[in-house]
Amino acid sequence: MSKKPDPHNFRLPSGSRLELAEGCPGSHALPHASEWAERLQRGSLIHDYMAHGILAGNEAATAWLDSTEMPGDVENWCNNLDPAKIVDKLFPAGYDFIWVECKFQYDPWERKSYLLSRQGDPSPGAKWSPSRITNKLDVVAVYDGGKHLKVVDFKTGDPFGDMTMPKDLLQLQGQAVAAGIYFEAERVDVSIGFLRPNGELVERGPDKLDSMAIGAAAADLKAIANRVYGQQKTVKAGGVPMVIEGPWCKYCPALYGCPAKVGLFRGLMTIDTETKLPSKEDLVEMLKAMTPEEIGIAYGKMAHAKAMLDRAKESFKFVAAYAPILLPGGKKQVDLDQQERLSVDPVEFLARWKDECEPEQLGEAFRSDAISMGGVRDFAKVMEIPTEDVLEELEDEGYVDRRASYKLQPRNRHD
Repeated sequence: MSKKPDPHNFRLPSGSRLELAEGCPGSHALPHASEWAERLQRGSLIHDYMAHGILAGNEAATAWLDSTEMPGDVENWCNNLDPAKIVDKLFPAGYDFIWVECKFQYDPWERKSYLLSRQGDPSPGAKWSPSRITNKLDVVAVYDGGKHLKVVDFKTGDPFGDMTMPKDLLQLQGQAVAAGIYFEAERVDVSIGFLRPNGELVERGPDKLDSMAIGAAAADLKAIANRVYGQQKTVKAGGVPMVIEGPWCKYCPALYGCPAKVGLFRGLMTIDTETKLPSKEDLVEMLKAMTPEEIGIAYGKMAHAKAMLDRAKESFKFVAAYAPILLPGGKKQVDLDQQERLSVDPVEFLARWKDECEPEQLGEAFRSDAISMGGVRDFAKVMEIPTEDVLEELEDEGYVDRRASYKLQPRNRHD
């Protein structure tokens, strides 16, 4: 496809979704949910702290931290980071200037890059378009008048998990293309900076991309854009997009409308739970009858199936947050904030009100030996007191750290 499509009829993925778009272009023709907002927000707070520190120094970062509401564990994470030392470690001396929080849009058909904003300030005359690839760069250092750049993408995950090098990640390639074409750079170094909770920086890279590598990455981005556009065109014509399952499914925002995943859940309905599972010995005999290649294929599919079932479990929890799930036998599974446990002994918690509440009532209020947010609400209801009063008392005594814009966060009382 050589001609650029009508920009009003489609949207391209952001730079952080390029791996997904390459593996499953049809995912960008489906509705996207926003259940990852809280996870992303926590990471964004750490990124914002680093941006303030790099731009205006450690004291400015500390002042921002003091004025910003956030979960206690994220605040401790930020307190352990030293932006000034991290900059010295990441960027060799001699750079012309450093930009933080830069947002570029790249047009893969016109091969043009547009600066939307940097350091929180909009670029004059910049206009956002859904038909361009939006790349947000955490930090870019400019050397030799723009001929040489170093781009660093901060991450808060495990640096020793996925060991993919920066040059092989489409997200980093997209950032290199956007910044490289904007500055007309001859070389772009890309690096991942893992920010650890103890304040340690683990850098992976830098990988050097010359003008030829940047051109090859730009061609890959155009190919992805064409495939994404083709899938969206199919859907607009009333067709079903082609979806491909793979590791990119883990954080796909289109999971809940994905034809492949709907098939998974419908498939679960056909499983006969009354059938006795085969013994380990029986399964070993089955494997002996298979070739090594077949065993390898089966093992690979089993690992993928396990990952999908784990994600299905997360999905059930997400759905339960909005409506009860009717279980076999007529029982209902209601979301009780299972992941939100308080760091307080239930016996000690209940002892405060033991003279005002009958044991049977306490039994009604708590369904497990750990106190959850659901348990707090039920307890307050039984006691006929506002839930807010219970939460305030817990907060005053240091059992929890509750912030206005976040859910209840567990906290160690003895910190």
